[in-house]
Amino acid sequence: MHRIARLVLTLGLLAAAPRPGGAQPEARDLSAVADHTRHAVVFLRILDAFGVELGSGSGFFVDPEGVIVTNYHVIEPGSRVEAVLSNKRTLEVVGVLATDKANDLAVIKVDDGPFPALELADSSAVVPGQRVVVLGNPLGLAGSLSEGIVSALRAGDELPGEHHMPLLQITAAISPGSSGSPVMNLAGEVVGVAVLQANMGQNLNFAVPSTAVRELLGTIDAGVPPRPLGSVAGAGVWTYARNLALSLLVFGAIWLGFRYLR
Repeated sequence: MHRIARLVLTLGLLAAAPRPGGAQPEARDLSAVADHTRHAVVFLRILDAFGVELGSGSGFFVDPEGVIVTNYHVIEPGSRVEAVLSNKRTLEVVGVLATDKANDLAVIKVDDGPFPALELADSSAVVPGQRVVVLGNPLGLAGSLSEGIVSALRAGDELPGEHHMPLLQITAAISPGSSGSPVMNLAGEVVGVAVLQANMGQNLNFAVPSTAVRELLGTIDAGVPPRPLGSVAGAGVWTYARNLALSLLVFGAIWLGFRYLR
């Protein structure tokens, strides 16, 4: 009888063990997250008033009617923003719904929905060691997925420099262009928004907690239309004017030098 019991137990353990070359549960989980969320993530192209590209970033839909969350610093330099969807369709951002410069967040709007949207998780329930994934557009490489864990929950006064808001420290890789990407749990729910990486360290990446996103979304009045980019547009014009002035100075110096040599 004992031999039979041992045989049954052995067969059960062998059946539960992963087979060589077979898909692991973790891989299936990550694939499911990517498949479930990738159409809700957008590539943001930042332009000045004359259509010159100033930079890029990421964002994600939180409402089917075209409400996109990203970082404030992503849209700040430009006077126009284009949102490129996962199917390569490009939409002009019609305006800004809300901004939170202290937490580096912005909510912008596009038309022609509905769009797939992501759910916000409660970031106050996040704990160190929890697995997370980031889906964004680092260096313009659309739809890039990275995974890691939450390393720590950082208070604002723990971070050097100008960042003084609470942040999630994560090991999931982010790079320039990842700013504004959703940081998600394995259910595909957003626990944070990728915001920065520490260049002087290794694998030190940070995200704004989703509780800050939820608070900002709560300030939006559904009856108020999106406002124009406003000060962002002023920044774009100033950038163009500065570049134009520098170009004219260089051209003038070359022209005067040419006349002098003659």
